[in-house]
Amino acid sequence: LATIAWSQQQLSEFERAELFQLSTCVGGFGLEFAQRMCADESHDAWAVVEALSSLVDGSLVQVEPGDPPRYRLLESTRAYALEGLAQAGQAGAAMRRHAHALRDYFIETEEQRFGENGSLTMADYMRRLSPELDNLRAALDWAMGLGDDLATALALCGASAMMLRWSGLSEEGLQRVLQVRRRLEQVNSPANQASLWLAVSHLGDIGRLLPLPELLDTAQRAVAIYRKSGHRRRLYQSLYNEGWLLSYSDQSAAVAGVLEEMRQLERVPDPAWLRALRQNLVGGVALREERFDEAAAIFFEQDRLLAAVPGEE
Repeated sequence: LATIAWSQQQLSEFERAELFQLSTCVGGFGLEFAQRMCADESHDAWAVVEALSSLVDGSLVQVEPGDPPRYRLLESTRAYALEGLAQAGQAGAAMRRHAHALRDYFIETEEQRFGENGSLTMADYMRRLSPELDNLRAALDWAMGLGDDLATALALCGASAMMLRWSGLSEEGLQRVLQVRRRLEQVNSPANQASLWLAVSHLGDIGRLLPLPELLDTAQRAVAIYRKSGHRRRLYQSLYNEGWLLSYSDQSAAVAGVLEEMRQLERVPDPAWLRALRQNLVGGVALREERFDEAAAIFFEQDRLLAAVPGEE
């Protein structure tokens, strides 16, 4: 403790503040997230990098190899900094800053993948978000606990749903989402409501964690909101979810209507993964109806479309 205390006394005021703020991170942190969390009116993103370099040089922060590299405080250093925050009465503010910075990072990344002008590949989306899983858990614990910040919890649930699904963590993600859903009447933003309904259908569908009628209802709620909002790509993705659930419910006429609406929404500049969704739904319906040659032809075409885009499943 004396060694750590001596080391942090050699820091500038901003370097010390950055060290204490970084102690709120769980499981390490990436450079971009650190910049979002620690930059302020007087210190820009480059100042954060310079301060982080000083902390690394002073052995207060470790660099973990990787591309891009990640950073981590030694547990003894982290415990010292967290205690310092608590003694100064700044722990709550630091956790809020951590949760809000992570929220903005997840929202921006999710928009770059799934938004109206998204171009991020699946691989890049996962590369950015999956390393921050432990930080996500900590931020949600704070937002639904001591922070009582429903808006942040809702935004994090919506923006992290596909990352959790692709990480094989649908059950954990669904528990979080359902916790937020119980308070959804307190949310005035239709867009945030739609993102939560979509998250429920994304996460509850794997392994049928929720009953089929409930899943279908959540998907249709998202569709209704996105129809009104004019978010074409998000409507397209919501219709895809609805179509799958309708097909499992043996509502073939309704599936045909969904597929036609999806076809009308398609645009040539859309990314390959988005255009492949309708093919996947058509092929899946053919497969369940035992039209195997037709299904195979559709899936081979889908494969050719996605094979031309590195980083897509």
